[in-house]
Amino acid sequence: MSSGSLGHRVKQNLEYHNLWSDVQTFVIGSGPSIVDILYAAPPNNPSTTNPTDLELDGGKQWIIPQAVDSQKNLSVKQINTWFVEIGKISGQRPKSILIALVNDDSTVVYYKIHDGVATPKQ
Repeated sequence: MSSGSLGHRVKQNLEYHNLWSDVQTFVIGSGPSIVDILYAAPPNNPSTTNPTDLELDGGKQWIIPQAVDSQKNLSVKQINTWFVEIGKISGQRPKSILIALVNDDSTVVYYKIHDGVATPKQ
């Protein structure tokens, strides 16, 4: 799966299934390590949205599409690179990002990764 294909699948999943809005696509990296990243606003649903989870700039989140591949593991270095690159785009390092894992059957599962230690939810 190419990075562009993954980004497109996740964008469609966010917009049409999860009802996120204002989904924007950015490209980071170079050569074989090019990655599409998405920046979007989750639906405004007070019953499921914790205000402490939302970033300061309009409540939007950064999403990194990744293929589920048993031969490839995510490293702390790779995740840190995403935080650094997003910081370059936005002017500040985000508190958290979402990783969108895309399976061969187009199933998308989202995992939140915090930058550093996060306090547990009540």
